[in-house]
This record gives sequence, structure tokens and C-alpha cells, in this order.
Amino acid sequence: MRHHDLGSRLGLCLAFLLTSGAMASEAPSKPEEAQEQLRLQRLTSLGELWGQVRYRHPWMLSRRIDWDAAFLAAVPKVEAATSDEAFAEAVQSMLGALEDSATLVKSARPPAALAPPTLRPLLGMEKDVVVLDLRNLTTPEGSETFWGMGEKLWGALGNARAVVVDMRLRGFDERSIWSVSGAVDWMLPLFVDGELSVPGMRSSLHGGFKAQTGSDSPYTTAFNQDVSSVVAGRAGKKFSRVVFLMDSQSAVSPKVLALRASGRALFVGEGPVTNSMAVDTQDVPLGNTLVATVRTSETVLPLGLDAEVPARADLSAPDAAYTRALALAQQKSRPKGPSASARPEAQWRPDKAYAETHYPSRELRLLSAVRLWNVVELFFPYRHLMDVDWSQQLPGMLKRFEAAQDAKAYALEVAKSVRELRDGHVSLSGHPAFTDLWGGVAAPLDAYDVAGKVVVTELSKDWLAQGLQVGDVLEKVDGEPIDERIRRIDAIHQASTAAATRLYHIYLALVGPPESEVSFTVLGEKGRREVKLKRPAAYSRMERPHEPFKLLEGNIALVNLSQLGPGEVPEVMQKVQGTRAVVFDLRGYPRGTAGVLAPYLNVKRAKIWSRFEVPVVAGSTLVNGRMALTQELPTADVPVYQGRVVALIDESAVSQAEHLGLMLEVTSGVTFVGSPTAGANGNMTYAVLPGGIWMSFTGMDARHADGGQLQRKGLTPHVAVRPTLAGLRAGRDEVLERALRLLQETPRPAAAPMSRPVQRP
Repeated sequence: MRHHDLGSRLGLCLAFLLTSGAMASEAPSKPEEAQEQLRLQRLTSLGELWGQVRYRHPWMLSRRIDWDAAFLAAVPKVEAATSDEAFAEAVQSMLGALEDSATLVKSARPPAALAPPTLRPLLGMEKDVVVLDLRNLTTPEGSETFWGMGEKLWGALGNARAVVVDMRLRGFDERSIWSVSGAVDWMLPLFVDGELSVPGMRSSLHGGFKAQTGSDSPYTTAFNQDVSSVVAGRAGKKFSRVVFLMDSQSAVSPKVLALRASGRALFVGEGPVTNSMAVDTQDVPLGNTLVATVRTSETVLPLGLDAEVPARADLSAPDAAYTRALALAQQKSRPKGPSASARPEAQWRPDKAYAETHYPSRELRLLSAVRLWNVVELFFPYRHLMDVDWSQQLPGMLKRFEAAQDAKAYALEVAKSVRELRDGHVSLSGHPAFTDLWGGVAAPLDAYDVAGKVVVTELSKDWLAQGLQVGDVLEKVDGEPIDERIRRIDAIHQASTAAATRLYHIYLALVGPPESEVSFTVLGEKGRREVKLKRPAAYSRMERPHEPFKLLEGNIALVNLSQLGPGEVPEVMQKVQGTRAVVFDLRGYPRGTAGVLAPYLNVKRAKIWSRFEVPVVAGSTLVNGRMALTQELPTADVPVYQGRVVALIDESAVSQAEHLGLMLEVTSGVTFVGSPTAGANGNMTYAVLPGGIWMSFTGMDARHADGGQLQRKGLTPHVAVRPTLAGLRAGRDEVLERALRLLQETPRPAAAPMSRPVQRP
């Protein structure tokens, strides 16, 4: 049996599991505490096992198995278990939905060994039937004899009409399995006419987390099948039939299955027989005394028996299976081959949303915790950057999700859990609680953090006469201190960096229902005042004139990347060509121009734009892994700009903006001026949780071209500068001003290291 051992993740802390804030006189007794800890440990084990089967067992892709229902039905059985044996039965009830004898619960302790049977001679004859008792290979003497027989073996087999091959191994050391299986495969050419095609093993393969929306994304789910191999037959007389005698410990290889499928072999089983000994499996611990073995690959050709007799409890009892195999070997008709068809094709189905109610049942809330934990554990590419050990979070999530008293409390627990990802691409939707928290539209203004204060930085044209001014400090919203609003949001959401978090939470603090009135307490240059505004009917971008290109004093080009469209790039870059320097304003979200711009700026003749690592969750070959990818820069026959390149950045530059910054970095040796970007890059994907909750998150680890970290750091400025309150009130763009001074003060410098730019005052 080929298997992977995940190791135990059950190092749980009792203090973490207990309800906080209980009065000492009301605290549960120690037996009750221990029972609650045991319950959560068992539910945690069940949830981890559910995830391993969900994303590794091949039948999750090829059969209609309601795996959610299997978990939901097992939960009360697990909670009612009063012994390890009852717990094992409860877990097995979930695994029973698979109808797979290769996936089962067993004791972590080795079972009591059966006394081995008496062996027949390695090579014997029953009339005109050769009997090969390969169980002799479990001994050094038998193995030496078999491999030393050479042509004597081939001659004996060639003169017989049929052959029985005994490969039963109950009662023998499990390590002997491979010597017997290898001997069978080595002999196989003797049983083959011409060539025998042997389909390779197949297993599930997840390259990232496939978006549950069903939308196109770079993340895929597929079957990975090894290429077929070919067994060339040995010249000479062939048997009319080969009968393989098997039991639950036999390793039935794909080659033997292919021989039966070709109509040249029969299978006789002593008790149930699976090919679990020849496929990949994985051990998932269930506490200290139990372990679940999970199938992670399968043969393309199914295993079926032509005859089955009951397994003997005492291997010294009469051998009915051998008698049945010998009778089949002596029949004169040829085998007809198996009637079972090949394995079904893979078919992907999204997870159920259970959107009928926003307050799911207790069991569904437990499933929500399990589903969310497994998705992050297996597919979140930045788990190594998290501030908490995610592998230990499931018990607490189960307890909190279960305790949620209503729909809003449940939604908040989901939000608090995903907050720990600290990923700027995380968002939650589909639940009314999230609409209440951060739905609606914002007031018609932009506000940033300036030296710890929330300051108006831009106003929509339509609202300039309503009493607000750029540079006003927002102190209260509808009578509530704005910092209090932000603190409430902080408790349920975090972006990738502190600055990006602050910027987004300022935005959320100003959000309200469409067309609603909002009042502000503001502190301006002339003192404190009250201002009332009306939010727009729908979200819209600030009304700004479309000016993607400006020519500044000193023959310096200014290109606003949040306004430049892909179709405008050739015209704008033609204008840029005659300038001595270009300043790209990257403070905002670009419009898909990075790939079009790259050839115009690639003075360094760079080949690689960036690097990515995508989580891989596979069945047979890998346990967990990451697929490393590189993105190559596009090329085009266009003039390459030779002047200085500067880019203005701050925390509003996120995702696509940061990816454009990576392009500038490798092509032009750009100088970044401003403050760090948001630190959230990589294509997003989507999971769904019970209650109709949709969750987005970053699905790949996006890095600098040299492999340096970008997530939770952002693009770091070479020249650090932030706006000041005085500058805003004076109508100045201090970041742009600093960039222009830099271009006047210094010649073009050598590029700093990509992922570790030098900070300057």
C-alpha cells in the first residue's frame, strides 16, 4: 500500500476551547470540560477527514456522492459516541457514503496477526494445471528459489493448459506484498498475446481552488492520469486461462486488471477483494487510537471477481477458494472478460450554497466552519504569512459557529474567521448582514489617513457647494466619532497592510443606504462645523476630466494610469517618446494597460515579468505542493522609451496596479515615489458557505520577478513621501512634487534590488 501520513494536527489547548468570560461559580466541572474538549477534538478530526476526502478522493470527481450530507448525518453520531469504538463507527458512517472498501477507519495499533497458512510448493501441478504459490516469496528461501528458476519456470508454464497463481497474503507480513506483486508483473509477458495496453493510474488534481461561481479562472480541477504502458507478450504457447487467487491483502496491479480485461484471466477472491493495496492511500489521524485510510488514486479499469468464497477466520481450515480456482482453471471455455465498464469521466460540481436561510441549522454551521477551514488550509497561498497558526483554528471556529444565536451573529463569526487571512482580496457577500455592514454607497468624497486623521482629499464636482473642502478633517459621522466606526469594522475585517486596511475602513465608515442623508462634524482651517450631504443613488467614480497625458514643465510627461485605456497607449507613448522623463501616476486602479505598455518601456530587455506559486492539492503524487510559474513579458515592434521613469504609489494601488508596478520594475528600472502599495496581488477565486455566503480570496502567491515577497508588503517606495494636511489645504500634490524634484536633482540611478528597494528621506 502506498500512503502518505499527514501527522497529527490535534495539539489543542484546553483554555482555547472553553467559553471565555464565564463566572468562576458558573464554570463547568472538570469532567464536563474534558467532555467538551473531547467533543471538539472529535468534530475537528471529522472535519479534517472530510476535507481530505473532499479534495483528494478520486470519486469526489467521478461519482454523485453527497459528501455534505454524509458529514451532517455523522455529526450527531460523533457527538453521541461514548467510546473509541463508537467514535470509529460514527466516522465510518460518513465514509460509508463512498462505498469504498479502500477508505476506512482502523485502529492506529496494528491488528492481531493471523497465523499464516501452510504453503504449497512454489511450483506444482494439478493434472494439466500449473499451480504457482507465490506466497513462498514471503520467505528468503522461497524468493531465492523463484528468482533462480529462470527458464525452468518458463518451461513448466509453457507446457501447461492453464495456471493458478496464488497471491493471497492474509497472515503474512504486509511488507511481502510488493515482492509478490512484482513477481506477478514480471511473469505477465508469458500470459500475453502480442501487446497488452495497461491504462495508467488516475487521481484528482487541483491547481488552485476552482471558483465555485463556475466562472473562468486560472484555477483548475482535473483528473491526472498516468500514460498507458505496454506489456509485450513472450513468444510461445499460451494458456487457455490464468486464474489469480486473491484476498484482502493482495496487491492487484493495473497490469493484472488489464490482463483480465483482455479476456485472458479470471479472479477468485477469498473474501472481499479491492485494489486498495495497489493504489495510493493517505492516513488521516483521528486522535491517538484511530486512523482513517483514504484512497487518493484509482485504476482506470475496475476490479471485479469471477468467483468469491467467504474468508476463513482460521487459515488452517480447508481452502475452498483454492478448490474453486482450480475448478475454474480446468474448465475448457475461455474467459469472456469483465462485464464492468471503465471508470466514469470526471465532472466538477460547485459546492452547495444552502441559501434557503441566512441562519443555517447547527449542523450546517458546523459544515460551514469545516468547509471554510479546509479551503484555507489547502488552497490559501499565503498561509505562511498569517499571524495565526491556521492548522489549529478549526476547534475554535466550530465552537463559535455553533454558538451563533442568529443570522447576523453567524455572519459575523464567518467575517472574524476570514479576517485572519489579512488578504486585501477577501470580501464577503450574499448575506444581508454584510449588506448592513459594508453595503450601500459612500458619500461623494474621497478621504485618506493623513497623520492619523481622516482627511477629505477630493470632492465630487456635484457636491463642491455643499460645505466640505479638501483638507477638512472628518471627526464624526451622524454624530458618532469616525474612529469608533472604524474600530467596529477593524474587528471583522483586515486587508493586507495596515495602511490599506485603514484606507478601506475609512471608505466603509462613510457608506450608507443610497440617497440617504449623512451629517459630518468636520474640523477645517476656520474651526469646527456641521455639514450635511446626500449620498448618491448608486456608486459612481469621482467625476474627473479625462486627462491620461499631460506635458509638465521641464519636458516631463505625466501619465495617469487610472485613466489610460489600452487603446490609448500607442498615442500616449508616441507623445512620451519626445520627453526626457515620464511620471506614471499609479495611485488608483489601472485599466488593463500593463501588457500593452510593457514593450514601450523594456529598455532592460527583461524576459520575466513576475513569478507565481499556485497551491496544488493532488491525490497520488503529491500531498501538498505549490506549482511555480513565471509570467513572460509580451513583445512588440515599437520604439522603446529611453528616458527616466518614475511612478507615484500609495495604498490605493492594489492588485492590478501592483502588477503593473512589477512590470515597470523589471522593464524600466522605475523609481517609486510615495508610500507602500496595498500588498494584495494575484487572481482571485471564490468559495461559498452555507447561508448563501460568498467569499473571495487571492488564489495564487504573486511575487517579484526575483522571487521576492509582495503580499502584505506591497511595492516599497525608493523615495518615501506622504501628503500633509497643510499641503492638501494648499491644493498641492506633494508626492508628484517630490518626484519632479527628484528628476531635477539626480541623474538616472542604477536600479535598486527589485523586492528590497532602498528607503530615502
